[in-house]
Amino acid sequence: MLANRRVEPRRIGLEAGDVIAGLLFLLACSLVMARGLACRVPNRRALDTIWSQVARVVDVSDAEIAQAMRAYYQDTHNLAEGAGAAALAGALREKENLQGKRIGVVLTGGNVDWETYLEALARNL
Repeated sequence: MLANRRVEPRRIGLEAGDVIAGLLFLLACSLVMARGLACRVPNRRALDTIWSQVARVVDVSDAEIAQAMRAYYQDTHNLAEGAGAAALAGALREKENLQGKRIGVVLTGGNVDWETYLEALARNL
């Protein structure tokens, strides 16, 4: 498992460290694959919980989320929406740090529209 890590979508003009710094901010979000993770104004109580439990943030791009969606389908024949594939995208990004460790990644959510899913599947064909 990605212990004490939170996967966060990459956003325009925001680095992962800005989230941990404890700031409330307005975000410009360009996500296509993981719209379920998009949040323009973070909830203060949710951020307080994150800051008390998370050691660091794993920042993933739309392309990495699409790659994780493809991997779920190709390897397990399960359909994953972008937000549901974000944890796998984070694990794939952390692959070198996780080498030799046993991890678990939870797949949640299969609510993805057909056009978005086709785009994710087509990216590396």
